[in-house]
Amino acid sequence: QRGSTSASCPKLSIVVDPDEMFRHYLYVSGTSRTLRVHFEELAEEACERANLGSPRVLELASNDGTLLEAFRNRGGRVVGVDPAANLVQIAREKDFGIVAGYWPAVADLVYGPFDIITACNVLAHVDSPRDFLSAALAKLDEDGEIIVEVPYCKEMILDCEFDTVYHEHLSYFLVGPLLELLESIGAYAADIK
Repeated sequence: QRGSTSASCPKLSIVVDPDEMFRHYLYVSGTSRTLRVHFEELAEEACERANLGSPRVLELASNDGTLLEAFRNRGGRVVGVDPAANLVQIAREKDFGIVAGYWPAVADLVYGPFDIITACNVLAHVDSPRDFLSAALAKLDEDGEIIVEVPYCKEMILDCEFDTVYHEHLSYFLVGPLLELLESIGAYAADIK
């Protein structure tokens, strides 16, 4: 949701070409029962908070459309964005409107505003979280909500979850720096879980 101020995010000096990792992506969301259940619960909660009969929903990094399907089943009018050609094809076969490409590079091809924008487990993959979130904020309805899911760095360290550290992740998030990032783009966190 919206707020105000400014700060700077440090950037990595070397970033692997995202096409090498994401143009043909092997992880398919719908194959995980746990993730399907989680997405059903996420869509249910988001639709209840939005309190709209058919919210406009944009999913950034929509994968095979599993989360889009959960929103559509609740009356949502859904659009997805994903760079993986193989996953875009799967989602389009499910009759989802998918924009193929990287967010925010394809933002001009996506027509808002949206009541709900989701970015589940994608922010850690992007070179510029600020640009990514700023472009999402520009597509958000004044009363809308962006839902961002990221692995939490503190739990990763305390629980020795080092198997989640790999080349696709460019960032690891803690609450304080994430709140500063949101503030720097004129947004604020309405809820942190």
